[in-house]
Amino acid sequence: MAEVRFWDTSALLMVFDARERDRRRARGLWSGPRSRKVEHATSVLVAIEAVRKFHRSAPAEVGQLMDALRAMVLVPLVASLLPIAYEIAGRSHATGADTAIVSCAVAIPRVAGKEVEFVTADDEQGDLARAEGLETVVLG
Repeated sequence: MAEVRFWDTSALLMVFDARERDRRRARGLWSGPRSRKVEHATSVLVAIEAVRKFHRSAPAEVGQLMDALRAMVLVPLVASLLPIAYEIAGRSHATGADTAIVSCAVAIPRVAGKEVEFVTADDEQGDLARAEGLETVVLG
């Protein structure tokens, strides 16, 4: 069982935006019984993307999102992650942002030795996470 549940932008938005499809499943992963046994994490890039999106599409939910981000482990985009990101970029056709986000998730087992479950609503990002050996949940 994963020790860390790593959220990408698309999945994190599903948790807090009532208009998103598959919201019930996302909320279950966020606050259901099994969620209490995992650390919730994301990258700082996801945090920025989510806040930007919410200010435009769901401004009433920004405060709730900010509270959630404060409670999560935020993986910084630091120079020490570049070797992982470059390695993944060499095998991937994903965008730079998607590669950076998946690199942050991949760094967790490599650096901290914790098993990661990657949660996304983006099929391509899910494929990339799976290709990198991460247990992956694709919503939507």
